[in-house]
Parts: sequence; structure tokens; C-alpha cells
Amino acid sequence: AQQAVAEGYGEIVLTGVDLGAFGRDRNLGFAPFVQRLLDAIAPARLRLSSINANDITPDLVELAGAPRFCRHLHIPLQSGSDRVLKRMGRLYRRRDYLEVVAALRCQSPELAVTADVIVGFPGETDEDFVDTQAVARDAGLTGMHVFRYSPRAGTSAPRLGLPVDDPLSRERSHQLQRQADAQRRAYEARFIDRDLEVIWDRRLPQQMRGLSDNYITVRAPARHQTLGSLATVRPLAPSPDGLLCG
Repeated sequence: AQQAVAEGYGEIVLTGVDLGAFGRDRNLGFAPFVQRLLDAIAPARLRLSSINANDITPDLVELAGAPRFCRHLHIPLQSGSDRVLKRMGRLYRRRDYLEVVAALRCQSPELAVTADVIVGFPGETDEDFVDTQAVARDAGLTGMHVFRYSPRAGTSAPRLGLPVDDPLSRERSHQLQRQADAQRRAYEARFIDRDLEVIWDRRLPQQMRGLSDNYITVRAPARHQTLGSLATVRPLAPSPDGLLCG
């Protein structure tokens, strides 16, 4: 990571299949490791790729407000129904999820929280789906990756309940995606005419595209920006996928 920073990278992304499991086999904490990494990569910023709600400890919550810790966490939700979460074998419930998000936003009030959500899980009722919509709203999710359930060989899910009809599963997916889009746009609108720190990640015809520390896609006229560099910009308007600079 230090070598990458020395070569000019402005952001380090910590990724893994199960980030929160780091160090468990040696009785090491994940949050202390994140703190050491954050210190080591200065002046670059640090982003976590994805972490489960049940792995977000109080010391990790404290780090959410640290300088150079990106104001974005991807915390898989999967469902807002306790009944469905239990049948999925998840180690958290809706209350746990909401409490974790609330604690994080006490440290970082404008933290972006995105999530994976599955609709159409076997046995999912209308009430279960409404619960999912409610948790997504109450958690103030700023983005959702919405997936329709599909059976996988070797899993027990197909035996856990009646399959959800395909048209109903599609409709739930569309409803949740519309909700996700509306919540994303509302969050992004809060940052119009405000400074954002962006890392430029793609050169487009006549434009540069970047990602803010709080996971907003920002576009700006192509001038002399360098890919991989950090810049402070002030978006002036919404765009279909984020915000637009003048």
C-alpha cells in the first residue's frame, strides 16, 4: 500500500471476501489493522470495499469519522425482514442493522451507506418485502444493488419456502430499484455547490469521471486532470449517474 501511494495513487481500497474476519484466527482485531493502514498510507485516503453489519465493532465505528477514511461503507442488507434474515442464516437482524448505521452516522453524519438486497427469496411475503423497503428507507441507504433470487445448486434455500412467482419477483425488484434511485438522487443533491474530494478514475470524450470519498460519481470537463489523482471540485448540477461540474 505504501508503494502504491509513493507511485502517486490517491486512494487505497481494502477488499476481501470477508473483511470483518481478518485476524480472527490470531485473535487480532480488524479495526486496529485499519487504523495502522490509515496511518501508513498518508496522505492517501482509505476505502473499505464491503463489510457485514455484525462485523462492525465500536472501535471500527469510531474510525468512520477519521480524516482520510472515505465516507462510504457498503453494508450488505439482503432483507429487512427478520423472518427472511433468519432463514437466510444471517447473523444480524433489522434492528442490528439500523443501530449500526445510526452509530456510524453519529461519527460521520454524511456517511454514504450502500447495500446488496435480494428480493424473491423463497417464502418472501408482501409483508417481508414491505419490511425491506422500510429498512432501506429508515437506514437512509444511498444506493442498492438489487438482485432477484435465483436457486443455486447445493444450497438449502429452495427448500425453505414456496418460490415467489417470477412476475412478482420482477415487480418487487423494479419497486426497490426505483426507491434506490430516488434515495441516491436525494443524497447526491445535498452536495450540489459544495466541495467534494474526487479521485479521477476514467477519461471520457471531453470529460473526466471521478469518485468522491462518499461514493458519488462526478463528471467534469476534461482539462489537465491526471488519472488517479485527487482533486477538490464543486458540483453544480445533477447528472443521470451522479453530479456534474461546470
